[in-house]
Amino acid sequence: MISWLNGDFKPIDECHISINDRGFLIGDGLFETLYYDGQQLECFKAHYQRLLQGLALFQIPWNYSESELEKMVLDLLAANQLNLETAAVRLTITRGIGERGLAIPKNCNPTVLIQCFPYRRENKPLKLAISHHRHPGPSALSSVKHLGYQLSTLGRLESLQKEVDDVLFLNAQDEVVCSTAGNVFVLIEGKFITPPLKSGCLPGIKRGQIIQTLKASRKVVFVRPISKLEILQKAESIFLTNSLIDKQWVESLEGEHLKIF
Repeated sequence: MISWLNGDFKPIDECHISINDRGFLIGDGLFETLYYDGQQLECFKAHYQRLLQGLALFQIPWNYSESELEKMVLDLLAANQLNLETAAVRLTITRGIGERGLAIPKNCNPTVLIQCFPYRRENKPLKLAISHHRHPGPSALSSVKHLGYQLSTLGRLESLQKEVDDVLFLNAQDEVVCSTAGNVFVLIEGKFITPPLKSGCLPGIKRGQIIQTLKASRKVVFVRPISKLEILQKAESIFLTNSLIDKQWVESLEGEHLKIF
């Protein structure tokens, strides 16, 4: 596979990042994951805007316009002969090389990496469990895709131990926040409900798109807190969303069977 690193297309075994890169050392950076449907990048403008918000939050300089970045990604897909296939694309931006510790370098030269991979969406129903790890709740970091995915890693380890596909995180108020890599929609009494951003969930691109799609099709959808008790006792159906999976239904939660549409 060929990747795009700091302005150059390179085979993966020729891509090298400094051991002093702050993204590697302390997670000082951001990422976005996009879906390519074989013709275009899905929701590219929304992903680009969220990336800009994260770069502004971390005060990482950025020199590529929306059209320039899109062309770079499309050129990379073509270089990997994926321009006519469905694919996953990952953008990773770090602050670049820094001194020891947390000191912010005066002259910031960001590391920019673009990768693409063959990818097909699956319709496989999921088995979920409730995580015993607590989500920290809303913060400046919960609105961006930063590189600190330790909680999601713990959740995936837990899912292996529990022999399920994924886990749901609750916040300190015992409210559902998200899964390890997706937003959550729950059907209760014929109404779709998804947690609000104040619960701590990421403002997912696909989440926003699905809310609008449900409203346009005259489905009832509420953005409000969902308690642990409510999702365990009243959920008729659950599906997870993110840019890659689109929408994936859940067949069971804590062993209890759910409806799949």
